[in-house]
Amino acid sequence: MLKDMADDHKVGQGVRVLRQRKGWTLEELSSRCGLSISSLSQVERGLSSLSIPSLHSICEALEVPIRHFLSNDDGERCAGGKGGGTPQSCTH
Repeated sequence: MLKDMADDHKVGQGVRVLRQRKGWTLEELSSRCGLSISSLSQVERGLSSLSIPSLHSICEALEVPIRHFLSNDDGERCAGGKGGGTPQSCTH
Protein backbone atom coordinates (compact mmCIF):
# COMPACT_ATOMS: atom_id res chain seq x y z
CA MET A 1 0.00 0.00 0.00
CA LEU A 2 1.10 3.57 -0.57
CA LYS A 3 1.53 4.62 3.06
CA ASP A 4 2.15 8.33 3.41
CA MET A 5 -1.04 10.44 3.70
CA ALA A 6 0.51 13.19 1.59
CA ASP A 7 1.39 10.60 -1.03
CA ASP A 8 -2.16 9.24 -0.97
CA HIS A 9 -3.48 12.75 -1.53
CA LYS A 10 -1.06 13.42 -4.41
CA VAL A 11 -1.89 10.11 -6.08
CA GLY A 12 -5.60 10.82 -5.67
CA GLN A 13 -5.22 14.28 -7.16
CA GLY A 14 -3.30 12.81 -10.07
CA VAL A 15 -6.00 10.21 -10.72
CA ARG A 16 -8.69 12.90 -10.65
CA VAL A 17 -6.78 15.19 -13.03
CA LEU A 18 -6.16 12.41 -15.55
CA ARG A 19 -9.75 11.16 -15.31
CA GLN A 20 -11.16 14.63 -15.84
CA ARG A 21 -8.83 15.30 -18.79
CA LYS A 22 -10.37 12.27 -20.47
CA GLY A 23 -13.83 13.63 -19.69
CA TRP A 24 -14.69 10.53 -17.67
CA THR A 25 -16.97 10.23 -14.69
CA LEU A 26 -16.03 8.07 -11.72
CA GLU A 27 -18.48 5.54 -13.11
CA GLU A 28 -16.58 5.42 -16.43
CA LEU A 29 -13.21 4.93 -14.73
CA SER A 30 -14.76 2.32 -12.45
CA SER A 31 -16.00 0.28 -15.38
CA ARG A 32 -12.60 0.49 -17.07
CA CYS A 33 -10.41 -0.40 -14.08
CA GLY A 34 -12.66 -2.73 -12.07
CA LEU A 35 -12.61 -0.73 -8.83
CA SER A 36 -15.81 0.50 -7.24
CA ILE A 37 -16.97 4.09 -7.64
CA SER A 38 -16.83 4.47 -3.86
CA SER A 39 -13.22 3.26 -3.71
CA LEU A 40 -12.16 5.56 -6.53
CA SER A 41 -13.88 8.51 -4.87
CA GLN A 42 -12.03 7.84 -1.61
CA VAL A 43 -8.73 7.53 -3.49
CA GLU A 44 -9.29 10.83 -5.33
CA ARG A 45 -10.02 12.57 -2.03
CA GLY A 46 -6.90 11.09 -0.40
CA LEU A 47 -8.97 9.13 2.11
CA SER A 48 -7.88 5.68 0.97
CA SER A 49 -4.59 4.07 0.02
CA LEU A 50 -4.12 2.00 -3.11
CA SER A 51 -2.45 -1.36 -3.43
CA ILE A 52 0.03 -1.63 -6.28
CA PRO A 53 -2.32 -3.95 -8.24
CA SER A 54 -5.16 -1.42 -7.89
CA LEU A 55 -2.89 1.44 -8.94
CA HIS A 56 -1.79 -0.65 -11.91
CA SER A 57 -5.44 -1.20 -12.93
CA ILE A 58 -6.13 2.53 -12.74
CA CYS A 59 -2.99 3.30 -14.77
CA GLU A 60 -3.98 0.83 -17.46
CA ALA A 61 -7.44 2.38 -17.69
CA LEU A 62 -6.01 5.92 -17.84
CA GLU A 63 -3.29 4.82 -20.29
CA VAL A 64 -0.39 6.13 -18.21
CA PRO A 65 2.61 4.19 -16.92
CA ILE A 66 2.54 3.34 -13.23
CA ARG A 67 5.76 5.33 -12.78
CA HIS A 68 3.63 8.44 -13.35
CA PHE A 69 2.52 8.02 -9.72
CA LEU A 70 5.82 6.90 -8.23
CA SER A 71 8.90 8.83 -7.14
CA ASN A 72 11.36 9.94 -9.77
CA ASP A 73 15.13 9.96 -9.27
CA ASP A 74 14.99 13.29 -7.41
CA GLY A 75 12.53 11.89 -4.87
CA GLU A 76 9.70 14.00 -6.29
CA ARG A 77 6.30 12.59 -7.00
CA CYS A 78 5.42 12.56 -10.66
CA ALA A 79 1.76 13.23 -9.85
CA GLY A 80 1.24 16.42 -7.91
CA GLY A 81 4.95 17.00 -7.33
CA LYS A 82 6.95 20.10 -8.14
CA GLY A 83 6.60 19.27 -11.83
CA GLY A 84 2.92 20.20 -11.74
CA GLY A 85 1.44 16.72 -11.80
CA THR A 86 1.20 16.40 -15.57
CA PRO A 87 2.29 13.31 -17.46
CA GLN A 88 5.05 15.38 -19.06
CA SER A 89 6.56 16.10 -15.63
CA CYS A 90 7.54 12.46 -15.20
CA THR A 91 10.36 12.01 -17.68
CA HIS A 92 11.62 8.50 -17.08
